[in-house]
Amino acid sequence: MNTINIEASEIDALIDSIEFSLVCDKYGTWHIVDLEGEVCFSSCTESEAILEIETNYITPEQMEAVRIQHEVWAQIDAEDRANRALSCDHYAGF
Repeated sequence: MNTINIEASEIDALIDSIEFSLVCDKYGTWHIVDLEGEVCFSSCTESEAILEIETNYITPEQMEAVRIQHEVWAQIDAEDRANRALSCDHYAGF
């Protein structure tokens, strides 16, 4: 696997250049939808839709930028939950 080097300053631009969304409807069908709202691909499984995205809709650099963004959001979320737990403990008299 090739290493993809992305500067932090490039992440937002790479994500903004993605021209589709992955959505799940109320029936559990996954759709790749372009910026005009047209369905480009549909699948019964999320994994199949993601494979289609990786194969035909996104560059490796865009995919890496999304992965990095998700990691950052997960870290922020974890820190936020930990801080709330500490605040609850403090107010509970612990």
